[in-house]
This record gives sequence, C-alpha cells and structure tokens, in this order.
Amino acid sequence: MRIVIFSHNYPPKRNPRSFRIQNLEQSGFFGKEYLIISTSNLQSSQSIPSTDKLFINKWNYSKLEFLLNIIKRIRYNQLADFISKCIIPDRYVFIQIYYLILYLVKFRKADDLIYTVSNPFSSHLIGIVLQKYFKHEWHADIGDVYFSPMTSNWCIHQTIERKVLVSANRIILNCESIRNHFIKVYSINKEKTQLVPNGVNIKFENCKPISSPILRFSFIGNTYHPVRPGIREVYYILKYIQTHSKRSLILQLFGKQDQPIVKLAKQNPLLIKISYCNSDQELEEAYANSDILINFANVNHPGLPSKLEEYVASGIPIINFIHTERDSSCEYLSSKQAKCLHINCSNDVNQDYSVLERFISN
Repeated sequence: MRIVIFSHNYPPKRNPRSFRIQNLEQSGFFGKEYLIISTSNLQSSQSIPSTDKLFINKWNYSKLEFLLNIIKRIRYNQLADFISKCIIPDRYVFIQIYYLILYLVKFRKADDLIYTVSNPFSSHLIGIVLQKYFKHEWHADIGDVYFSPMTSNWCIHQTIERKVLVSANRIILNCESIRNHFIKVYSINKEKTQLVPNGVNIKFENCKPISSPILRFSFIGNTYHPVRPGIREVYYILKYIQTHSKRSLILQLFGKQDQPIVKLAKQNPLLIKISYCNSDQELEEAYANSDILINFANVNHPGLPSKLEEYVASGIPIINFIHTERDSSCEYLSSKQAKCLHINCSNDVNQDYSVLERFISN
C-alpha cells in the first residue's frame, strides 16, 4: 500500500509544517513507498537517497506559482477577506482542488492511503472527498486548531474542523494539549489519535556558543495578532533592559514580527534588533549568539509553540511567558526538565524584576 501525502509545505520552504514533513520522511514514518504532492521546489531538497529498500516518488507542480501569485495579490483585499471567511475555508482551497483533480486523473491507485497535512486546513477537504467517494483510508495531520473564538467567528470553520476530526480514520497531532482540546470540544475517540512530535530540524552540535560582553535575550519565531502578538512580552524585556542600563543588554527577534513590535523596535534601535533566519546556518548562528531564549505566549490557544522543541534541544535557559498556569508550554517544559522561568504576562509589565534577576544570576 502506498501513502500519498498532500502537503502544501515542503522544503525548501522554511516553516514548522515543512520541517515536520521532512523529519517524518527522514525517520521512515511514511514507509517504503510514498508519493508527496507539493508545490515546493523539490529538486533542491532530495533529503533521502534512493536505496533498494526505499522507493521515493516526489511530485512537483511549479506551474502553480501563477495561481499562488494571484492569491497573494488579493491577500489584503478586504472584500476578498470577507468572502473567504463566509464561503471558503482559506484561499488555498483552489490549489487543493487542483491537487485533487490531478491526483484523480493521473496518479490515483485504489489502495492508496491518503495523508493530508495542514496548514492550510483546506488540504483536509481532499481527505474528505477521497474517503467518502473513493473509499480511501484517510489520516489527517493537524498542527494547529482551525476554529477558535479568538481567531474566527464564522461557523463554517468549526463545521469543517468537526467534519475532519470525526471523519478521518486517524488523527496525527504534535502535542498532548491539542489532543485534549479536540477530545473536549468534539468528543472524538482518543484511540483514533496519535502523537508525533515535530522534531528538531537543526543540529545543535554545530551551534557552539559565541561569547559576548552583551547579555542577549532572543526570541526565535514569528509574532502575529491575535494568536501570538508578543507586544506585552517585548515591553517587559525592554523595561528590564532600560532599568538595568549599567549592564549591556539586548533583545534579539529572529523572524517576521507583528507591526506593533516593529514600531517599538524602530523607537529603540539600540535595544531591540529584528532579523531573519533564511537558512539552517543562519538559524544555528542565532542560537549560538543567544544567552537566554524567550518564548512568547499563545493567547487562548491550546497548541504548543513549535519552537519549544528546538529551545529545549539547544540547552539554553528559557524565559517562558504565559497567560495562564494551564498553558501547554508549562507542562511540556517541566517534562523536559528545561532550565526555565515562567512569567505571567497578563500581569502588569512594570512588576518587580527580582525573580527575573535571580534567574539570570543563576
């Protein structure tokens, strides 16, 4: 039986879902025969050599770039945004339909096992169709919740999420907190779920610490409203730096940051630096130039921040911001015995810094 993986994200794309699929592939999770359907440029990412025991057939449709460019042009159009929230799950649904048609016309085998990966969540519509009308077994790999009162007020999102979770033969999740959330909200059977961590994408043996007279706080990842705005956390660290001006301190942000953070960085260019990691080497350098890592809190979101696996693997002390003591990161970091300080950022940012000072000193 062949596994057919529908994944919009695949290396050389740099995002958690792309890294996840690569790690699953390298670990042999998909078995000996599988087909990856993706828009990525797979020619530059032949991660596993072909052997007698392993058959790899990767499929790339680079011509979809034209359709992707059209989608990008309407991305910030308010009318298009309103329509997408009302009648379609996300703007990538058209690409998923294209995947489905081409698979049915050219590549389908009756006994294929279908493996759909979000994000985008619309990829799971392929699984729904192939299971219902073509009787395929279907596994859904879900990294984030799709419906949340914080991110969506449209019932179509919850309806689709419920349909996927109830219909899929197996649900693959990356953390315990997401599984508990789905069981609570949709009453799904725990036995049909499977936990598979994202895995770490870089080799930390290459990240030898680079010493510096400056104490470097580092956040590695993206911030975006409303799930992970990060602005309260940045204010907290900035105030600490400003009140300890006799020491050389800096806050480094690696990744795409929300506009309020970008604005604050421009106002404090000597204290806050924003940069990007466009390769594994640059990511390794970011960790090598970090003394304390910072995890920004997810706002009312049950998922585990994808960077925490890397954070723990690095061995660098972590300041973990939370909004509630039930945050999934608390249990995860405790189970990994990470060097960590939890700070509730729901409290006033001008609070006493003595606990943070002791953590840094130790």
